[in-house]
Amino acid sequence: MKRFFRVIELCTCCLCVCLTDGTGQVKKGREQGMQATSVRESGVKEAVTIEKFVKPTAQRYKGMFNVYVQEGRYFVEIPKRLLGRDIAAMQVLAKGSAQNKRADTQLLGYAGDPLSTRLIRFEVGRENEVWLVEPETDKWVKDTTSEIVRLMKATERKPVAMIFDVKATGDESVLIDMTEVLLTDNNIFSLKDMKATLGLGGYQADRASVAGCSVFPDNVVFRMIKCYGAGAAPQLSPFAREEKVEQNPTVWELAVSLRLLPEEPMRPRYEDKRVGYFVVKGTEYGDSLKMKQATYACRWRMEPRPEEVEKYKRGELVEPRKPIVFYIDYDIPEFMIPHLIEGVRDWEKAFERAGFKNAIVAKRMPQPEEDPDFRPEDARNSIISYKASPIGNAFGLQTSDPRTGEILGARISLFHCVRDLLQKWYFAQAGAVDERVHHFPFPEEVMGRLVRYLVSHEVGHTLGLRHNFYSSSTYSVEQIRDKDYVKEHGHTASIMDYARFNYVAQPGDGIALEDLVPRLGEYDLFAIEWGYRYFPEMKDEQEEKAYLRAWTTRQRTENERRFFGTEYDARNPRCQSEDLGDNNMKANELGMENLKRIVKNITDWTEGDDTFGSIQAEMYKGVCDQYLKYITHVVNNIGGHFVYDKSRSEGAGMDMPIGREQQKEALAFLDKHFFHAPEWLFEEHLTDVARMNKVRVMRMLYGMICKQLAGSFLKMSEQEQVEECTYTLRECLDDLYGMIFTEVLNNQPVTSYRRELQRMYVASLRGVMARDFVDNPAITSLIFEQLERIKADARKAGKKSKDFMTRAYWDSFEF
Repeated sequence: MKRFFRVIELCTCCLCVCLTDGTGQVKKGREQGMQATSVRESGVKEAVTIEKFVKPTAQRYKGMFNVYVQEGRYFVEIPKRLLGRDIAAMQVLAKGSAQNKRADTQLLGYAGDPLSTRLIRFEVGRENEVWLVEPETDKWVKDTTSEIVRLMKATERKPVAMIFDVKATGDESVLIDMTEVLLTDNNIFSLKDMKATLGLGGYQADRASVAGCSVFPDNVVFRMIKCYGAGAAPQLSPFAREEKVEQNPTVWELAVSLRLLPEEPMRPRYEDKRVGYFVVKGTEYGDSLKMKQATYACRWRMEPRPEEVEKYKRGELVEPRKPIVFYIDYDIPEFMIPHLIEGVRDWEKAFERAGFKNAIVAKRMPQPEEDPDFRPEDARNSIISYKASPIGNAFGLQTSDPRTGEILGARISLFHCVRDLLQKWYFAQAGAVDERVHHFPFPEEVMGRLVRYLVSHEVGHTLGLRHNFYSSSTYSVEQIRDKDYVKEHGHTASIMDYARFNYVAQPGDGIALEDLVPRLGEYDLFAIEWGYRYFPEMKDEQEEKAYLRAWTTRQRTENERRFFGTEYDARNPRCQSEDLGDNNMKANELGMENLKRIVKNITDWTEGDDTFGSIQAEMYKGVCDQYLKYITHVVNNIGGHFVYDKSRSEGAGMDMPIGREQQKEALAFLDKHFFHAPEWLFEEHLTDVARMNKVRVMRMLYGMICKQLAGSFLKMSEQEQVEECTYTLRECLDDLYGMIFTEVLNNQPVTSYRRELQRMYVASLRGVMARDFVDNPAITSLIFEQLERIKADARKAGKKSKDFMTRAYWDSFEF
């Protein structure tokens, strides 16, 4: 019986290979099961020695794998000691920008962009074969001596992606031909993974070619030319400027780095949700009866040199064994260079908190004559690059070892038009107090400081840090108007917040100009110490975890500015993008005052503009965008809640509804600045130069905000059902009615703006009844009551009104 089951097991294992024809279409081979690309040839002859196979005329590249280019084909010699070793196949675009027109949401597709990364191994296959497999990256065995290891190996299913014939052998190596996989469309050596992101159509195999290779002691880089037909148009966001983006046939030069991963992986660090790091996720297997879900923080491998470990233990600053180095692209505008270097160096003091000096540096990318072995497309190199793009944006991306979270490399991209975006942001938020920006273009000292802030933020992402939208709320409005306090602490606790610039500061506050821009704060120093403090005295990651959990609790107890808040919860008014202070209404009231100053002077402050006023129009649109941000911040206080990630030892209070007074304060703000249209914002000469119709603009804004208000009703109703709520949905609806339908109650004429507001509000109520919460009587009954009240009062107001337009409006009002 045991023999029978052994035969079944062997048969099952033999059904684990499936061949493809090189185009991604599965075809039947000798055996079926997992998908694979086959590069086998019929009638394979017995392998010869590598020395005899490789001709004297072949080009030879020596390194991790020796590569021989012979008669147009790429033969790769794999040492047997590296068979079965983990390798990261990391894609980088060597040349891109092949789409003629992009949507604002299409950030990738330029030279230097990192794309997909896959974990692969070359393994011994059947006789005279080498298999390229993709092992499971989300199963982690903590004890290699445990029974679970044997069980996992017995049931492991490693997808075979590619099968190679052994062309020749050496004493300690095998030779395979990789030409076909470099030319076909596959997930590792092509852009198949990125078709939707890049807008690619069908693969054009007849136009593909291999552009070359570079070989290093722990890395091999292949460069390929990949051609695709026109793809489907991208899915645009509702706010995208383009009405239509048409894709075109494209040509790309793709570089794939095969980077040998450490045989002894870095010790991982367990995620703590109270500290915002990007993570890798998987399942940990201990013994045969135990497994658990786990997440590891993404971090660079930061360790002291062996001879300096004792100094590190004594608390002395030491240099890391391998510092983090960013290379600045050749094409960066010259005036930016020193500011980019300073943006990277800003993080030095954070690493010093973790015990390391000279841990992170930036330098110019070497020219070929300075370092002929340096390759920008080599994924091991961390690059700051510049994109000739009309998109106003920047991003920082890092690639991590899926086994441990170790960051292997990073890329920061600055788009050309991000300078225009920075000017628009800064003018709208700080233009009222910084006279240097009252003419265009901005002076280089200002633009340099803004670029430094931008890069410093993106460097934070490449170090593993997520956005921390909570940080700005740990400062009171009074503190960020205090010049001495801001000089010492800045206006936000983290540069990873979207705090932008100090829009709360008023002209008479005396805030120094350099203090209007964010810088590293208390949270950033704390987060880097959490992620990069080295613990040589601790035996494993479990001991580190216990220590760091207790340490984090102490740190947070001592200082609230070390709290982390997600970037994903829009209903939490303490975790909002581009807000400041601990009270949105107080902060944004001051922001509105600054916007009024800017609007009043915007014509004079945009001197240097061209004849048609394009700069004035863009700055004015930036002011309008800022106005909408202030309104949105406040709306999120209505029906919102405060959410905190806490450990059990930190006590209760992880989710608390916002109090009655704060919600009523938010409604009063909306009544003052939004329900009654801001005439100061719509100066005729400004709407004319910007080609804006103020009634149409307010109709759009009223539609957006009223829908957002209606969306808060469910949360308010749920809060009432689970706990005593100080501000009920009924009271909120009554307050909204009194503010939005004032003319009904006071028998006043209705302006065009107010008609738009009332129509959009009623439409949002009808939307709740018809769609969102139709099965929730606690909501629908109240909404129905409000609609009936509006209907009855509007009919009465129509009969009383002496204004013809108002009477006609009420008589024709749709419910």
